Amino acid sequence: ISVDGNTATIEGIDKLKGCPVKSFDLRAGAAMVMAALMAEGTSEITNLKYIDRGYECLEDKLVALGGDIKRIYVPLVIFVKNGKVVGTYESLPAFQERANGNGFTQMNEKEKSELSKIYENYFKKIN
Repeated sequence: ISVDGNTATIEGIDKLKGCPVKSFDLRAGAAMVMAALMAEGTSEITNLKYIDRGYECLEDKLVALGGDIKRIYVPLVIFVKNGKVVGTYESLPAFQERANGNGFTQMNEKEKSELSKIYENYFKKIN
């Protein structure tokens, strides 16, 4: 970043690539949506409650402007083991990240595989 008077110039990459992201506040979430619209590939933005609180029907307005965006309602999955809630997941990428050893170590490989299949079948039905 270089600054000349009142002008800041930011040099970065030529293209953005789609990826899963999670919104943590209103403005950052809106910025993620704008970046996702400019990115190559598919982006998945979760935790939409912040965006919804500040921008009513945002996806409808962006589609009207030519944006390729759609809201997908994914059921929240709560995983219970031995009577204890050990995880909740909003999306397949979020589940896979945790199931691959990042904080979800109580699941064995068979349980991970079974839950992955549930998600994969669900996503096949909605796409």
